[in-house]
Amino acid sequence: MAKEDHPLLRAWLFLLGSTFALIVLALVLEPLLIHSFEITHKKNTVSALIDIILGIVLIFLAIFSRRRQKLNTSKTKSPWIMLLAGFLFMILFDVTTLVCYVAVLKKIIDADLSIMNNIIILLISILIIMSTMTLPVLLAALMPQKSAKILSALHNFVAKHGKTFSKLVIILIALYLIYQGLIFFI
Repeated sequence: MAKEDHPLLRAWLFLLGSTFALIVLALVLEPLLIHSFEITHKKNTVSALIDIILGIVLIFLAIFSRRRQKLNTSKTKSPWIMLLAGFLFMILFDVTTLVCYVAVLKKIIDADLSIMNNIIILLISILIIMSTMTLPVLLAALMPQKSAKILSALHNFVAKHGKTFSKLVIILIALYLIYQGLIFFI
């Protein structure tokens, strides 16, 4: 199976791998965050410091981030390698998303909701995070002929304004996190 034979399958597998990375990360980080809150006996202080640190990291990433390199998976013989590629991309290269995701996980834990509510909020958060990668693939799957024109226009817009828009959103999230952290100490 060559890449040209099943591009949508490869795209869906990449998305599935990325989504799986977020789920694994939640399963690993949630107990660590809960444990860090329990051992310090100062949940609010630790939570506020984590907010501030995550906000500072996001500002740093917004200022010093470089354009992502495209993954070259064209030489792979199996489309299933895309599952691993999506997982590794999310874990190793999409640092800004991961920092925001850790902030979301921390906020979910801070809320002290029921397990079912935590799962629902976590799944909605993953859906929102993955939507920027999923929508173009979904569009190509649902409307193959029309999607080329729409995705071309979207690509041109993102090429022209994407970096500025991304930096603005990241800085706003960073300022929100820093504000949330500092408000505890004021």
